[in-house]
Amino acid sequence: MEQRPIPGQEPLAHPTADVAQAYLDEIGSVVQRREEFIDRRRMARLAGVEAIVLAAYLTIMMFSFGHSVSTPFLMLISLFGVWLQLSAELKESYGGQPRLSGTSQRIYLVFGLLAVAAVMVGVWLQIAGVEVPVWARFIPGVALLAGFGGRAVRDLRRAPEVLPNEHDPFTRGARYATACLGLVFGLGAWVVATSDTMFSVVLFFVVMVGIFGWGIAAYATSRLPALGAIWQWPQWTAFALGSAVLIAVMLFAMHTDLMTVPLAISLGVGVALLFAVVAFVGGCNGQ
Repeated sequence: MEQRPIPGQEPLAHPTADVAQAYLDEIGSVVQRREEFIDRRRMARLAGVEAIVLAAYLTIMMFSFGHSVSTPFLMLISLFGVWLQLSAELKESYGGQPRLSGTSQRIYLVFGLLAVAAVMVGVWLQIAGVEVPVWARFIPGVALLAGFGGRAVRDLRRAPEVLPNEHDPFTRGARYATACLGLVFGLGAWVVATSDTMFSVVLFFVVMVGIFGWGIAAYATSRLPALGAIWQWPQWTAFALGSAVLIAVMLFAMHTDLMTVPLAISLGVGVALLFAVVAFVGGCNGQ
């Protein structure tokens, strides 16, 4: 490899053949030591869950076409943004790296473009007044699930045994953040039921700014908890139920007359209370 010249500095002496070979031989040891800290099986399982979640979001988005989509779209994007933040923190706790390999990048790029194309086609059909058949609305999600899910199953078959995993302590900051997230879910159910564009835009920007600010602060300081890495099954169950309630409120409000504002508020309060309860599950350690 040619060295890039640095102004005012003499070029470094090239290593001898023996030294260069020693560096090359060390690569295998470095890779092996790194693999000891990567839980491939849990990462493969998470990849399978991500495939299901992504396919579900895309399918729900396809079923929202033909209606006033401003409020549902904003809520879906907000919910998906929260999921991306939490799943990234969980993946990092398994030893995953934010950068993907060349093959993974190409796969994610191809299916990402397909998802964007499906959404754009749906928007165009809605503008043109064309009714999309029910079966056609499932195609993008099924295709995405087959691509990402198949890769996750392959990785799961090749993965070694699960490594011991110790969760970080559930601090007071993590408790407060969990309870606040439940409040956001509750407000989201109310906003979707009322179809109030102004409140949906305000809540959308609050969530997006919160996620962006939380990510920056988490990298700048170690005092903020990474909820995705700290949460255990009670918190993840509450998140799944809260997401299901928010999506159910959205779909019933768009396609039926069954979803009333009082019912949506009741469901939202229930989700907020559930998050408040699970926020106090687990031992507390530190501030």
